[in-house]
Amino acid sequence: ALDLPDVASQHNPALAYCLAFPVQVRGVLAGVFTLYSTRPFTSDQQNLCAHMLREIVDTFEGVDESTVRQFAAR
Repeated sequence: ALDLPDVASQHNPALAYCLAFPVQVRGVLAGVFTLYSTRPFTSDQQNLCAHMLREIVDTFEGVDESTVRQFAAR
């Protein structure tokens, strides 16, 4: 079951698949990047998302550590 049952059931067809990646910056869990779909994610889509996330994390790597920890605490 998806973690947002009310929203997932409102879509037609219903959202039934989820792809989630932990977002870690310098070893600190800053959040989770999650996508939802009505169809299974292909390997190409999974690889593209993983690549995009690496680019996003690389951007965060340039931010000072106190800002990362403050963001992660939200």
